[in-house]
Amino acid sequence: MRGKCIDPSSSTNLRANEIYYLYPAGGSSYHVSRFPRPGSHFGTYQKSRFDIIEEDAWPPEPKNPYVLPVLESGKVYEAELVWKKEGYNAPLGKYFIRSTYGCYTNMQDCYFYDDSTNKQARGRYPIHWFTNIKEFGVEAVKELPQKDWKQMDLFNLSIISKLDR
Repeated sequence: MRGKCIDPSSSTNLRANEIYYLYPAGGSSYHVSRFPRPGSHFGTYQKSRFDIIEEDAWPPEPKNPYVLPVLESGKVYEAELVWKKEGYNAPLGKYFIRSTYGCYTNMQDCYFYDDSTNKQARGRYPIHWFTNIKEFGVEAVKELPQKDWKQMDLFNLSIISKLDR
């Protein structure tokens, strides 16, 4: 969030009416920074010294469904990252994911990669942060139009009648 300094009092770092990035520091204080990065703060100050002018509008985490998709070991899947925690650096978008089987197995997480060859992992995120998960490299089955369907029967009566003779 961002806030305007209204009381620099005895601080040499704060300037009156200047806008800063504020990160909660617990209790009644903020870590204060000139940059949108929590690790770059230059001090911790009382909340009463700032007027909040912009609240963070980070969307809530998607609900973890009761039944997660099961990723088979050794297969690569294509998926879209639709959410991440604030501060995580992977941009939202399309990735290739695979199971975490064999390495600290957790059926709720997956490794994700930029390319389908899985040369370098971007990270390990929960599966429910991804949508549109489908196996990579497998063509979808195309169904014939209904006019081209042919009726098949399991029991060919003409063959049975020949056997009875």
